[in-house]
Order: sequence, then structure tokens, then C-alpha cells
Amino acid sequence: MDSLRQCLRLPRVSPPHVGKRGPADDTYVRTQKLIRLFVSSTFDDMSDERNALQALVFPRFRQRCAEVGWVQVVDLRWGIRDEATDEHRTVHICMEEIERCARSSPHFNFLLLLGDRYGYRPLTDALPPAEYEKLLAALTPQPAAARLMREWYALDPNALPPTVALRKLDDATRAAFWPGALPVLGPALRTAARALHASRALSAASVAFINLSVTEQEVLQGLLASPANVQGAACYARSIHGWTPVGSASHRFQDVRRQGDGSLQLDSEAAAMRTSLRKRVKAFLSKDNYWAHDVQWQADGGGISSDHLPSSSRRSSLF
Repeated sequence: MDSLRQCLRLPRVSPPHVGKRGPADDTYVRTQKLIRLFVSSTFDDMSDERNALQALVFPRFRQRCAEVGWVQVVDLRWGIRDEATDEHRTVHICMEEIERCARSSPHFNFLLLLGDRYGYRPLTDALPPAEYEKLLAALTPQPAAARLMREWYALDPNALPPTVALRKLDDATRAAFWPGALPVLGPALRTAARALHASRALSAASVAFINLSVTEQEVLQGLLASPANVQGAACYARSIHGWTPVGSASHRFQDVRRQGDGSLQLDSEAAAMRTSLRKRVKAFLSKDNYWAHDVQWQADGGGISSDHLPSSSRRSSLF
């Protein structure tokens, strides 16, 4: 709480009026400061932290900030409609919300929660035709992935400039996409994109759209894109110790891949990218705005301890 309040660096003033009439018409002019905060994290593994923020921290945060402004928290766990997911617009919506928060609330607008997962890596929703052809050719040694590429991407006749777009989902195609196409085509495209970039046939920006998780794209947009962002952001980084082997409980907190026999294997590539992202965030932020916390894996394999979380009777060391 105190750390969040400190990040605002807002002066203590007498409670202002909520608003006033414009001088020439009936428009309503806000005289209070707006604190519009985007919360970025992977979802499943950080759900306890996000729930604690919503239930216990943000209400008190709003009360403390009431004298200087009003707080609006953007938590897209509930903010993205099914239609937007079907149209592969999740990343675009996240980027738009981050930009809106930065414009509305330059003093404090981005709160990052980092755990031990790198997070969801979507298929890029659109490709220039030339890049599509390069990627498809690179997938030739992988017939199954090449077939999926041709099946799920098609030239959009209405797009200017011409674009090869990922097919929108509907009731008939969702079951084929999420458990079928995505786990096969995603890794294959990422490997092909990195190989093309190594041979200078694909730009770094194009590779990023294909290779990065939603969370890292949010971090690049809301934090690492500009040194000026350091003033408006904070990060809580949680590390789990005492892991059990990958299993039914621990895979919620790690990036895993399902093998052909149905078993789960740790995704070492995603783990390395998560480690790199954490190092860059830590180096970027001041120590006052980067809060690291260690938690212990429960001996019974049921998850992590909750000692780091606030409750109605206990203040958290971080929140």
C-alpha cells in the first residue's frame, strides 16, 4: 500500500471538488487527478495475487488517494469479450489500454506481477504476404505445421495493404484451434521465424510479434519502450522455491508442453525468456519500485504458500 502510494508522487492537497462546469457551455471538466492503472501478469499462476489486489488492496488504495484523485484499475481478466478472443484481438486491446492508461495517468499507470511463467504466446493475427510465404517455405520440413499454416491463414481481400490474416474462430472451429492447431503451429512458427531472422530474411519486429508472450509485449509497451516509463511503473516479482517435478499441480505455475504420450514437460525455451524478461525489468526499475518476494512450494504438492498475501487481518510485506 505505502509503496503504491509512494509511486504516485502526488502532492497532499485539500480534497478538490469533483468537477465544475465549463466556462462556455455545459461540459463537465474534471478537476481531480485520474490514476488509471493497468495490471499486467500471466493469469492462472498469479490469480491469488490479483484477487487479493482487487478485494483488499485496491479498495484501500482508492480511499487513500481520494484526496488527490480517483483510481480506475484496468484488469483485463474480465475486460476482453469472447468475440475479441475469437477475432484474435487480445493483444491489440491490451496495447490500446496501456496507451490509454499512460495518457490519462502519467504518474502511475502500470503494475506488473511476474511469476514463474512466461505466459501465453498467441499466433500473430496478421502477416504481410511476403512474410507469410517465407514462413510457409520455412515450414516445408514440417508437413503438419505447413498444412495448418495454409489452413488457418488466408489472404484478407478487404485489407489495405494486403494482409494474410489468421482465421476468426466460431463454434465450429474453436475445438480444432485451441487444442489442435495452436500447440503445433505456434512452436513451429516461432522456430521458423527465428531461423529467418538469423539469416536476415525477417526483421526483429516481425519475429517479436510471432515469438513473444502477451505479457512481454505488455511490458515492452508499458515499461521498457521508453526511459520515461520508469516513473509510472512498479513490479512485484514472485519466485517459488522447493518445486516438485512437473505434475498436475505445479504445471499451473510453470510453462509446460504436453508431449505425444500426454505427459507434461517443462518448456525450457519459455523459462529462459521469462528469466531474461525479469532481469531486464529489474535493471530498468528503481529498487523502490521493484518488489521481489520468495514463496515456498507446499510439501503436499497442492500449490504455494499464502503467507505473502494480504488478508483482512494481515498486511502484506509487499501490498
